[in-house]
Amino acid sequence: MQNTHNAGRDAAGVHDELIAQLNTEEKALLVTGRDLWHGNEVERTGFGPLRFSDGPNGVRGTDIWINSANASACFPCGAALGATWDSDLIAEVGSALGREAKRKGVHVLLGPTVNIQRLPTGGRNFECFSEDPFLTARLAVGYVTGVQSERVAAVVKHFVANDSERERQTVSAEVDERTLREIYLPPFESAVCQAGVQGVMAAYNRVNGTYCSEHEELLSRLLKREWGFDGFVVSDWMGTHSTVAAALGGLDLEMPGPGEWWGQKLAGAVSDGLVPEQVLDDKVRRLLAVSKWVRADIRVGEPELSVDDPADRELARRAAAEATVLLRNSGGLLPLDARTVTKIALIGPGAAAMQPQGGGSAQVSLHPVTQLSDAVAAGYGVGVRTEVGCRIHRHTPILSEPDLATQSGEPAVLVEYFASPDWSGEPVLRRRFRRMQLMSIGVPHEALADGYSVRLTAALVASGGPSRFSLSSVGYARLAVDGQTAIELPNGSITDMATMFTNAAEVTTDLDLRESARANVELLVRSPAGFPLAVGHVGYLTPESADLMERAVDAAADADVAVVVVGRSPEWESEGSDCESMSLPGRQDELVERVAKANPATVVVVNAGAPVAMPWLGSVRSVLQVWYPGQDGPSALAGVLFGATEPGGRLPVSFPVRLEDSAAAASYPPADGRIAYRDGVFVGYRHHDQAGIDPVFCFGHGLSYTQFEYGPLSVESTGDGTDFVVSVDVQNVGSRPGSEVVQLYVRDVESTLPRPPKELKGFAKLRLSPRERQKARFVLDHRSFAMWNPAERAWVAEPGEFELMAGSSSRDIRARATLHVG
Repeated sequence: MQNTHNAGRDAAGVHDELIAQLNTEEKALLVTGRDLWHGNEVERTGFGPLRFSDGPNGVRGTDIWINSANASACFPCGAALGATWDSDLIAEVGSALGREAKRKGVHVLLGPTVNIQRLPTGGRNFECFSEDPFLTARLAVGYVTGVQSERVAAVVKHFVANDSERERQTVSAEVDERTLREIYLPPFESAVCQAGVQGVMAAYNRVNGTYCSEHEELLSRLLKREWGFDGFVVSDWMGTHSTVAAALGGLDLEMPGPGEWWGQKLAGAVSDGLVPEQVLDDKVRRLLAVSKWVRADIRVGEPELSVDDPADRELARRAAAEATVLLRNSGGLLPLDARTVTKIALIGPGAAAMQPQGGGSAQVSLHPVTQLSDAVAAGYGVGVRTEVGCRIHRHTPILSEPDLATQSGEPAVLVEYFASPDWSGEPVLRRRFRRMQLMSIGVPHEALADGYSVRLTAALVASGGPSRFSLSSVGYARLAVDGQTAIELPNGSITDMATMFTNAAEVTTDLDLRESARANVELLVRSPAGFPLAVGHVGYLTPESADLMERAVDAAADADVAVVVVGRSPEWESEGSDCESMSLPGRQDELVERVAKANPATVVVVNAGAPVAMPWLGSVRSVLQVWYPGQDGPSALAGVLFGATEPGGRLPVSFPVRLEDSAAAASYPPADGRIAYRDGVFVGYRHHDQAGIDPVFCFGHGLSYTQFEYGPLSVESTGDGTDFVVSVDVQNVGSRPGSEVVQLYVRDVESTLPRPPKELKGFAKLRLSPRERQKARFVLDHRSFAMWNPAERAWVAEPGEFELMAGSSSRDIRARATLHVG
């Protein structure tokens, strides 16, 4: 498949005469990052430096990673967007992200994440759309098209087979060509060939022994030659491992800067004849082309704005509702009727504070978030009682408001940056945070370029009695409470990226604080010599109340309906580490069982980015999966609970009974630096169907507040006989409006190579009023029937009979037909 769409970019418009004017050193500079978030510039090219930002569910900009006053719109996570099965909606989200990028002066957004959810415990599953390559590819096209409609470059990531956070920077994915072609490459192929994506990020990992950032077969031969990709390939941050091999392999830009492997080293390799000059010229041409396309000659050094746009909130709320999957609804408990439900108990860790996003580089600082209790009480006039029931912290929770005192509405933590290693002199920069947490990566101010120190101060409203404090840091840090050193880390405690995003590397101490007193808390952090990085996490925890769960059970017994919001948090699902199991952390399973026993009208809401074990499933009436729903998740959930909106989501992943029911579990964790993809093309539902395994909830599952009936499948051949048009009528036979995701699966009845019993090859989301009928229409082409034949190294649709299956999930097939492909 050739790239026939380049989103308006004209690489030929960047004249070779301009490149010819640059010397080797200047060209090597242009393909090497300047700092954490910017490329380099050579003034006479006429282009300023490209500015990058992390995605994919928000645009953080170049400010401090998290906990910044420079807040960003936060949309539902990738898995939630996958659950919408709506590429048009994803394009709307992409457009909003493009506008947000321009507000922050960003030219290049690092997203979407299109890796496959191969194992339910993957730490970054929440960033990824689906376990299915076809669904992922379709949504990737929507996302990229939306972002780039705003003349902001999207970067599809992580290329490729980047599916394990264990040993993520070195592990080798041992995967055969057919598996790559059929499962892991299609989302990237569609992003390139259908959406004209501007950038591709090379993954950290190796594929069959070779680092992705220097993999000539993948980057040069497949991506650039076979697919015709004319954009640029950027390394994952600190994911370059060589000078010559990366240059010859197909990498175009080393990030971040200043470069470790390129820059002067690359210029030297060119001068020594190890890298041909024309190879370097091609990289420069690609980067100048994208600079021209994003208008980096006009959009230079723009301010980074924080805009709480009502349109973003409405879109985030709508997307969250469309992503919400109704997994179970025994007796039609949902939707709730505000006329008859007068008291509702909101229970669980997520009821007190829903988690809008997962952990790691995808995190953004949030605009104000409405809590679920406020959304329910204000929107539906129902009496609400909220009880947390249990705690789920993995590490000591970060010290934050409301445990920290605020004044005049200002965030509680004063942050001061000093252009000295010892906090001396006047602060160069002051900021305000709401949490005692610092993740400053890069240079916050030009005066701090040679290194800096940071001081955070706040007033703690002590609850009385023993309290646990913790500290983790990169490099020197000291925590003081009321002027007395509580913890000092001369060399820090964080030694790798896996522990940098959370308080995992914490050192703890217990202090006895007086009740109702204010304690002054101070954190001092020093950036390590030679690297602009200041990271420090302060944790704070008071003893758990002995009656925490009892109060929750009492609230449930006293309510008409109990809603238990369980799940995980960025501590549990994050870049840098995989989950240890599918189990919910803490005592959440026990909490659900006890609440359900106290109140038969119990709804469970799962606030997590991936499948979780549900041992209590048979004890509760209704279950909703809301994923990490973004900044307006609570409002969206309230609307779904009371029927103002419907749960529009369908599962983009299978929910297995146990981890071992996933084929990939047999080859995890990695061994000897390798992870074997022995499951081949049998990922997710493909494996369940082939092995005869019943999941808890199958791929594509999702209930509605109404009912739908399907007519027969109609199949017509196009005029030249190469494509087929398949259609099916669907009618809403219920009394409420609703949406149905019509899913079309294909089975090769007889094949020379093992193939799954069914493969998704089409889907359509229909929105129907009561009694309304609509037609779902699909076009099946050669690729719809083809498999990758390793012997021929080509897509082959073997002549013979194929079965078509249309339904509301991979296990709920409503209509069938057969056709002959010849």
